[in-house]
Amino acid sequence: MSCTFNEDDYRDQQLNKHLDEQEMAEPVSNCCGVPIEEDTDICSKCKEHCSEVEMGEFMYDAHVAYEEDRSDEQRELERDRDDEQT
Repeated sequence: MSCTFNEDDYRDQQLNKHLDEQEMAEPVSNCCGVPIEEDTDICSKCKEHCSEVEMGEFMYDAHVAYEEDRSDEQRELERDRDDEQT
């Protein structure tokens, strides 16, 4: 079976890549990751003052925070297990 170049598939891939890049560049609030109310610095979800960040930056920061929380929980479990053994 040979691999053939499908121009429509290639265009679809390029379009999806472009749309994903545009989505990651969308401005959102740094607190909730949702649009900011127009002409303000108010988050449209929590109604608090916020800063504008790109969606990609918000998602990265959320991932880092999740990983840190997960590491903290793991250390706490290990500490509790060590305390039970002593």
